[in-house]
Amino acid sequence: MKPALFFLAILILCAGCERSASSDAPLSEDPVLREAKETFTYKGKPIPPFFLTDFCGGEHAPDFWTRGIGGRISSIAVEGLFCEGDGSYSDPKVEVGEFVTFDLPADRAAMAGDAGWFGYRFIGTTPSGISVLEYKGNTGGSGTIIGLLFVRFEMTTIGATADDKRDRLTMHFVGERSWGDRVYRDISLQGNVLRLGPMQTAIPAYQVDLAPAEDIVLE
Repeated sequence: MKPALFFLAILILCAGCERSASSDAPLSEDPVLREAKETFTYKGKPIPPFFLTDFCGGEHAPDFWTRGIGGRISSIAVEGLFCEGDGSYSDPKVEVGEFVTFDLPADRAAMAGDAGWFGYRFIGTTPSGISVLEYKGNTGGSGTIIGLLFVRFEMTTIGATADDKRDRLTMHFVGERSWGDRVYRDISLQGNVLRLGPMQTAIPAYQVDLAPAEDIVLE
């Protein structure tokens, strides 16, 4: 082959490789999905914490103390967590502070005079898409269960006909870790490494069971 023809063939081959690579490149991430993973918000508003009781097994967490989180419900449409479906917080009242919390209804109180509450604090999201939350749950009385909740977001398609189909943000339960009643620890996320400080508590009877600091690699 003549040198000129040889170099022309190489150029054509490289151009074909470039087109193939670009055609296989992943599409840009949906902005709604990206927002949820980066800030744990939906259209600019904190995601309501009602999913905590849903992931505990159903309305007002009947399985919370005996089975932990993830016993029955494992996926939730995020839009449906907003009262009235318009992004407003009405009833039950959501409080947004260090933790995003809500009070359980008084008629479901485990103890008279104290309905209990649930809340979460967003820690961060790993490069692989696992979002980490610190949660606190109380169903009445002094006991407060504290731990970590792991979730993953994705855009899913619903609709039975071509005209009805639309995408929506869905949150999936991935896993959880609980420290137990009124046991605390410092939490940070660096890449996919979850750094947990030593367990701490003000309750003397729990001192013998406290775990030391540890690092956990999330996949």
